[in-house]
Amino acid sequence: MAANDKQEGGAHYKGERIEHWDFVLMHDIPYMEAQVIKYMMRWRKKNGVEDLRKAKHFIDKLIEHELEQHTEIPVEKTGDVLAQEHAEARDALESVNAMNRYMNPDSGVPRGKGYVDQD
Repeated sequence: MAANDKQEGGAHYKGERIEHWDFVLMHDIPYMEAQVIKYMMRWRKKNGVEDLRKAKHFIDKLIEHELEQHTEIPVEKTGDVLAQEHAEARDALESVNAMNRYMNPDSGVPRGKGYVDQD
């Protein structure tokens, strides 16, 4: 029996178009990034907000690691490159803020389909 024909400990990956590990192997994704993808793929079917927090924890560690590795801005980074990096960071933050708006702040669970932001 092939590994993809069974799942240990639940069915939270079953029914997806591609298995998490196949996607990771196909794209040669490093461990830390793969963990973020794993938790993002399964959060609705398995542990809800807990899995979102786990994904965020891995992202926080990646950010911490990158800042430790790149404490100085290389000379070749011009204003255009820095502006692009700033825009990418801003877009990532906006995505996190959008996800937070989707979550019910009282219960910490998703608001559900059809929710319209009242802001």
